[in-house]
Amino acid sequence: MPPAPTTAKRVLLVLQLLGAPGGIAPFPLSPPLLPQSTRTSTKTTTKTTPSKLRSRLRVSTLGEQTRDPFSGEEGEPRPVPFQDAQPAPGSPQGLPRRGILAVAVASVAAAVPPPPVEAKAEAEPSGPFLAAPLEFVPALGAYVVRYTLFGEAFAAVVDTGSPFLTVPSYCRPYRNQKMRWGCYRPERTQDSGYANTVEGFDNNYGVVVWRKADFSFPGRVSPGEGPLGGTGGATDPFPVVFGVLGEDLLNGSGGVFFGLIKETDRWIRPSFLGQAGYASFCVDLRRGAADSTGPELVLSERSMIGTTTRQISGTSNNSGNISSNSSGKHNSYEYGGIADFVPLVRDLKTRYGAPVVHYTARASRFVVNGLPLLIDQRRKPLFVIFDTGVSGMVVSRDLFDGRYLQARKNREKSLWGSVEVAFRTSAGGEVVLSAEKPITTPLGKAAPWKGFRGNLVVVGLAFLDGLATTVDADDGKIRFDE
Repeated sequence: MPPAPTTAKRVLLVLQLLGAPGGIAPFPLSPPLLPQSTRTSTKTTTKTTPSKLRSRLRVSTLGEQTRDPFSGEEGEPRPVPFQDAQPAPGSPQGLPRRGILAVAVASVAAAVPPPPVEAKAEAEPSGPFLAAPLEFVPALGAYVVRYTLFGEAFAAVVDTGSPFLTVPSYCRPYRNQKMRWGCYRPERTQDSGYANTVEGFDNNYGVVVWRKADFSFPGRVSPGEGPLGGTGGATDPFPVVFGVLGEDLLNGSGGVFFGLIKETDRWIRPSFLGQAGYASFCVDLRRGAADSTGPELVLSERSMIGTTTRQISGTSNNSGNISSNSSGKHNSYEYGGIADFVPLVRDLKTRYGAPVVHYTARASRFVVNGLPLLIDQRRKPLFVIFDTGVSGMVVSRDLFDGRYLQARKNREKSLWGSVEVAFRTSAGGEVVLSAEKPITTPLGKAAPWKGFRGNLVVVGLAFLDGLATTVDADDGKIRFDE
């Protein structure tokens, strides 16, 4: 099994990032914009990357402007029409990208016109089930899925912590980037009807252009009712809106992301799952069985957890420990059976105003080096976000400081040696996710959302690698299988 990823995850369209010491600088109050554009600023969300945390960010939209500044000759991007964008005086410098992932990604301002109706109406995937292979890229420390847009091959990091499908605006790997993500051909795309946005993180500012093109997976497809046997073919193309990232936004480690958060506020650009119509997915990172074809991403138009659902067969351990070092994959799919699950909660959106519905559960226990940390479930419950784009773990500042005092008092040799996070299941059992020495980063002192009073933990591949993580986005369920 490859080591747990330690590379940073690149935050694309982030509106509000988690403020942390040494975190990402916010936009200046009046950043230079493209010519003849209207600027509207808005409060927003939070999101992190495989090893980097995003801090609060201000975004400016370009009003009705939808011109593609990247449509240069032979796929080469034109220079971004603004220069010299500087961080606000006194703002913190960029946070290192090794250790965390995303807490919330989103992009666009409230003044942007509502999304065109055809964006969802035209999106019709070819069948109820689809399985696409995943590839572990050691240089990135992340799992990558391959797909096609306008007939061109692309790759992106599978990310359960962001909602958008994005591509780079160029063809060749840029500067210190570790792989070729794909080649953007603007002449093969269409106007999405969405205005361009200006995004910024890690002291980098750039334009995100929202375009539309036909999308397909070159993976195994099950177009009809019944188990996913696989045809070896590709999905039928269907149109999706996606974001094109400029070189300025990708000037650093990380890459582009295949976002799997489905539900977003209406004023945010459309999510991939929302356009494609999938209700459930599984990021299956199990390996080692004789019939295993390797890790894969499974998408379903119906629930994959429940009494009448399609579920991944294998060893489930809903009342015991599930280790991040688990292995052994049973590559078969079947209908039926009662599947226990961990209920997902919507508190971060309904109570605190997060602009996306993160895949979040309440933890019942949080144990480090065999010592439990006290959790006040009434006043300060512990919310855990599951994010495959993060390599290690991100914890809120109070939790981090409390753990530091505990380790110092007990003279422990390791601050985050063995970590266990436990959850109650719908049937009254308990699931425990564990990791050894996960790269751990604290959130900033500022609350990620207005009025937030709980504790927050983002768990990444250090906990999820080797497991099949199944999420019913519509029904609010998550399940882990070995």
